[in-house]
Amino acid sequence: MKAVKTTSLFLFLLILVSALSMTALADDAPAIVTDVPVSVTVTVGESLSLTADISGGGLSYQWYKNDYPVEGQTTSSYYEANVTMDSNGARYYLYAQNPYGGVKTGTCTLTVREPMQPPTVTADIPATVTASEGGTITLTASASGENVSAQWYIRSDSSSRPIDGQTGNTLSLTARSELNGADLYCQFSNQAGAVITSFCRVTVSSGSQPSASPGTTAAPGESPSPTPASGLPVTTKDPYGEVVDEGGGTSFIARADNAERYLWRFVSPDGRSTYDYNKVGSQFPGMIISGGTSEQLYLSYIPYELNGWKVYCVFSNSAGDTASGEAAIQVRKASSVLSVINQPIGGSMAMDENPDFILSIQAKASNGGDLSYQWYKAATNSAAAMQTIPGATNSSYKPERSEGTAYYRVSVTLRNNGITSEPFYSTIVPVTFTAAKTHEHVYSSIWEYNDISHWHQCTCGDHADEEFHQFSWTVLRPATADREGEQRGECAICGYETVQTIPAGMTDGEAESTPTPEPAKTPARRSFGSFWMVFLGILALAVIAGAVFLIHRVMLEDDEDEEEYEDDEK
Repeated sequence: MKAVKTTSLFLFLLILVSALSMTALADDAPAIVTDVPVSVTVTVGESLSLTADISGGGLSYQWYKNDYPVEGQTTSSYYEANVTMDSNGARYYLYAQNPYGGVKTGTCTLTVREPMQPPTVTADIPATVTASEGGTITLTASASGENVSAQWYIRSDSSSRPIDGQTGNTLSLTARSELNGADLYCQFSNQAGAVITSFCRVTVSSGSQPSASPGTTAAPGESPSPTPASGLPVTTKDPYGEVVDEGGGTSFIARADNAERYLWRFVSPDGRSTYDYNKVGSQFPGMIISGGTSEQLYLSYIPYELNGWKVYCVFSNSAGDTASGEAAIQVRKASSVLSVINQPIGGSMAMDENPDFILSIQAKASNGGDLSYQWYKAATNSAAAMQTIPGATNSSYKPERSEGTAYYRVSVTLRNNGITSEPFYSTIVPVTFTAAKTHEHVYSSIWEYNDISHWHQCTCGDHADEEFHQFSWTVLRPATADREGEQRGECAICGYETVQTIPAGMTDGEAESTPTPEPAKTPARRSFGSFWMVFLGILALAVIAGAVFLIHRVMLEDDEDEEEYEDDEK
């Protein structure tokens, strides 16, 4: 009876302790709180940031890319700067573990796209257009590119303004007298930059005009025409000088009475070289010339190198040639265009993570020019609240580390040909710093040792379970009365081996009892280190103490019962 009671009690206590142990270990095993996203898309040159939240004590982390561990990526956050197309389609996940188990997050697939490019004009507009007053001017242009928008402009007196409502590929405009002599063009733009078409010179006519006759005043720009007579051509209109932007277009008009043939010529700035219209192309590849044998000459895609050149027209008939006056060409250097390739990307990290984290913007200027930068900061996501950060005038900025969230943006300004552009402001991005992560020891399962002791070591260098070596000795050469011997010892715990000398005259038994030197031990630390293990240890001691007490009590009661029984028998 006494044995049954004792056995039952032991089984009950064993089941209770096992259940508590399993519960403690289950509660401390890693578990995913916040998983990585299923997919992420970035542009070439941008950075990739991934974060997962894993619960559990004593965790160690390792990020994997395409199933291979990534060196140095051993925190709960992953960061990869300057992503290239080689990473397109790559798969990322995090594996976290502690002494009670491991867990793998979901897989995040990365899509890498090429940077957005500025638009390219695919269908240009003509160099000139003529319409009667009250009629309709129609021009069509197109451009290739991503997220392209269009805006038509009118330029007169060297200044340009947008035309309200004209934001499609086709311009439709009523011809009015004030448009005469103006230039029309279209600007195509996206986030990467802008491009414009050629300039189209507008001529608005008010109807047929009577020919000038002797004694009358000719129209503006016309020379009085004498009575036609046989002989050399007589110039009635000289071409005017033109001011044009680099890459743009213009036209020149010259007229003469009795002219049967026309030939336009170009004169170099120093006056030493003259080229017919069909020969000057070798000096300016890419420039388009038309109308070289008519009274109106058209130039498109004018290069800056044409600046200072002159044009004139030669009129011919059977009697000979007459030349018009020269018209100077002034080419203004094209304004540089600011293009933003990559904008800043914010992030969230612990104070002691990603020490090299920076915010950056990548911009460029076409046709030269100087870029300047200014970073701003605010406590809220508000452009109005942004304050200038003194000295933060580079394309990148390293945020100050303090707990909490701050918002940042940067402006980029282009200066070219003495003109400063309006600043481009980036998107506002948040940067969050959380408290520094407390280091939790994760000890290796491999024994480290020296010639005195062995231990398990944490990645931080801390020791746990440090003990003296427990040697088993094997005599390699017995000692004699006048000669030393030799023995090899192997630690039964860590496998460390050592060889010691057996003094002369010492027996084998005495040799094996040679004392091991005392180590300078550091306090051993438990690798468990969690609340549950401490709790479980205390609970186990309490249960064992209670079990001993109960067993002792039961045995006393059984002894008393036996004594009473023996007394009754007597």
